[in-house]
Amino acid sequence: MKNLINTHSEEVQVKEETHEKCIQTTWYIAVDFQLFLVAPIFLLPLKLISWKYVYTFSLVIVFSIVRGTIALGRDLIPVTLLDESNQEEATYDKYIANLPWARAAPYLVGSFCALLLLEVDDARKVVAAVGWMVVIATALSIVFGIVERNYFHFGPTHTYNNTERFFYSSFTSTAWAVCISWIIIMTYAGSGNGGPVGSILSHPLWVLPSRFTYSVYVICYPLQLMIYYSIHRLFFVSDLSFLLTYTAIAVVCFMVGIFVCLFGEAPYVNASKLFLPRLGFI
Repeated sequence: MKNLINTHSEEVQVKEETHEKCIQTTWYIAVDFQLFLVAPIFLLPLKLISWKYVYTFSLVIVFSIVRGTIALGRDLIPVTLLDESNQEEATYDKYIANLPWARAAPYLVGSFCALLLLEVDDARKVVAAVGWMVVIATALSIVFGIVERNYFHFGPTHTYNNTERFFYSSFTSTAWAVCISWIIIMTYAGSGNGGPVGSILSHPLWVLPSRFTYSVYVICYPLQLMIYYSIHRLFFVSDLSFLLTYTAIAVVCFMVGIFVCLFGEAPYVNASKLFLPRLGFI
């Protein structure tokens, strides 16, 4: 529980240095738990004020700027990069990746999305079309905006100036959360405006795999490390080799995830449904 509440404490860092740590993905669960604890403080005013959208938008901007300010003040990389050094990665994780206030903006975007889902029943065709164009352009700019450094290479790399580091660090996660929220809104309340994306995501084919996604998320990173660390020879990098490796890892992760879900997550969920109502918690 101490690790869950205070992921960036000195004690936890010492345990990580001595390899005494929990599964790697639990850092994200810890950050999520901390934001869950303080969320009512920021969401309660939504019941008391009429300017709900202005209030939520202001919170998103403030916490986005907090992230960029930390990156600029600490001279950090704008986002996790493939060519980053170990020192750059460690410093970025310490001051941004593992801190809840540096990751609050995407969660507030999710709250804003929930508010829209409660009040928006339909979307006009023109608004939907313009929104899709903006979202696609934004998503592409996020992915390809760091192409000068986001690959393995030798020799000098692009150096980001302060303006680039501030704006990209501030708004990349927020903008990506907005893109995901737009897809959710269009699929749920868009009256068919979700297009092929909405049709694919709402297909019954995903019902069964969706039950195992959390278990797959928890164990996928350690499994990937185990597979890569077990390779004792040079790995030839090509599109085909990465495709085959990705497919193999996905299959193995889902096989293990199904086992974890059936023997770990499912019994807990069923026991909670059985006993919590009797204890008066539900």
